Amino acid sequence: MKRSEKGSVTIEATIVVSLVLILLFGCLGTLLTIFVDTQMEWAVQSASDEMNIIGIPFTDRTELLGELMRNKVIKQIANRSIDNFVEVHEVSLENVNGNAINMWEVSYDYKFVSFADNEKIHVPYKSGNENDGLKFETSTVYITTYGEKYHIDECFHLRKSKFPIDLDEAVKKGYEPCKNCHKNIESR
Repeated sequence: MKRSEKGSVTIEATIVVSLVLILLFGCLGTLLTIFVDTQMEWAVQSASDEMNIIGIPFTDRTELLGELMRNKVIKQIANRSIDNFVEVHEVSLENVNGNAINMWEVSYDYKFVSFADNEKIHVPYKSGNENDGLKFETSTVYITTYGEKYHIDECFHLRKSKFPIDLDEAVKKGYEPCKNCHKNIESR
């Protein structure tokens, strides 16, 4: 082999190895981002579930609730061992159209290099107060965070989130019956 051929093979190998390493680290970073986002969603949902009990006497004190929620989220992040990967920036509670259901908004950023910037998670929060709008003389169904269906209490679709709502109210809001748990029940 000539000297010029040896040099060109070395340059080509360096370029190929560099591209393979960039692709490999990009894939690993994307997988880590997906993993962290999933764990964050579970952490925020778990913290919101805990806040459903704590928030009953403090429904009018959103700053206090926000600080409690922030502490719960940070505790859940530590329990899931992702505290080295994310930093929570802001936790806020927003009322949705004057209803009894509010939304937690948790914004966070990655502590590692990622293509994604600041991320936000929205999770419903329903504090249990006497003015929650539920009528106990009618049937109660359950909705999920992002779903478009209503479910009965035992449906497996409620494993991540579960919020009670009056059946008539669910139908008014456009929710449809779940095909799994309402297969033998006629919808209204």
